[in-house]
Amino acid sequence: MSDLISYTLNEIAEFSKGISYSSSDYTENGTGITFITIKSILKGGGYDKTGLKTIRNRFTQQDLLSEDDLLIAITDLTRDGDIVGSPIIIPKHLVGSVASMDLVRIILNESITCTRYLYYFLMLPSTRRYFVNHSSGSTVLHLETKSIPKLTIPLLSLDDQKRVVKILSTVDEVIEKTEAAIDKYQAIKAGMMQDLFTRGIDTQTGKLRPTIEEAPELYKESELGWIPKEWEVNSLKEVSAIEYGASPKSITSNDITNIPIFGSSGNLGYATQSLFNAPLIVVARKGTLNKPTLSNTACWVIDTAYAITPASRINCTWLYYQLDAYDLRRLNESTGVPSISRDYLSRIKLKKPEDTIEQDKIANILMDIDNHILSETISRNKYQSIKQGLMADLLTGKVRVNLNHDKVENR
Repeated sequence: MSDLISYTLNEIAEFSKGISYSSSDYTENGTGITFITIKSILKGGGYDKTGLKTIRNRFTQQDLLSEDDLLIAITDLTRDGDIVGSPIIIPKHLVGSVASMDLVRIILNESITCTRYLYYFLMLPSTRRYFVNHSSGSTVLHLETKSIPKLTIPLLSLDDQKRVVKILSTVDEVIEKTEAAIDKYQAIKAGMMQDLFTRGIDTQTGKLRPTIEEAPELYKESELGWIPKEWEVNSLKEVSAIEYGASPKSITSNDITNIPIFGSSGNLGYATQSLFNAPLIVVARKGTLNKPTLSNTACWVIDTAYAITPASRINCTWLYYQLDAYDLRRLNESTGVPSISRDYLSRIKLKKPEDTIEQDKIANILMDIDNHILSETISRNKYQSIKQGLMADLLTGKVRVNLNHDKVENR
């Protein structure tokens, strides 16, 4: 394998900026040209359909993007440095689209380097730091475009680059499959929640009840619409106790075997003692009014969250999924920091099966789907970690690729 030879980016590439536009250029109903903005760039690199728009066709052929075109973001609206300098490669279904002026297209000399090799190089933490260090702005972070051509890139021979790309692309394919599986299970979960919280489970057959159109005699009217005859409508305060959390300042611990501390965004650390017994549900009181957290162990709940403990004959997991399906942001009553009062929270209305066996069955079905999602998420994270390690080794020459054998070798 050849030694690395360093180039500055301007020695192996040319650059063109995306098009300027105004909001009046946007079109409705998907007509016009697909328009790629920085909202389509993932943290650190990669593509997401979020942020795609359509725009009037007023562009030259030169503005239109081709498959495998490489672009980088030069703006970061969050000012966190997560997006600025992040790369994207144009997939086949975006051929003929145009990029916003917040993106720069990099046109490579393909006799020296291949696009996907540079794509992976731009994702390296060292490259990411370079771009962040050459960005500025008080509200929006902007990458200095003059610094892009000065980026130094140590290159392997072209054959070795292609071999590295093959290895990293193989890992990417596995990551994409796990992400597709996660999306599939999340879609299944959303559909099941809709059915389970309106039709429920026939405890004799273990199956969903027929729809109201198929068997209207199985349902009755309620303040929340039609519900199975065996169900009732209750407020959250009727099926649980809602208590305030407390500051964990005096009992925090670095020992991960100790008691978990929960806040609005999940596990925040560990404590030497518990404040609440299990099971319970943690819901934000202030801050990010996100999804609830289910705890099946004794825990501490911080003072910006509520601890919800189910009443007797209430399955805590079933109640958790009820709250998970409820958009808690609807309860925000503050014009400043988002917040929920206990009074507002307690008034949430729930469709409740009176039979605890039915609650159990509903909870078990959803928990099984969540376990599939968790398994695929763990797998995806593992392969993302493998990819990061391979990138750090292969793109810097620390580990060499043996072109005659399907393996890598330490340098």
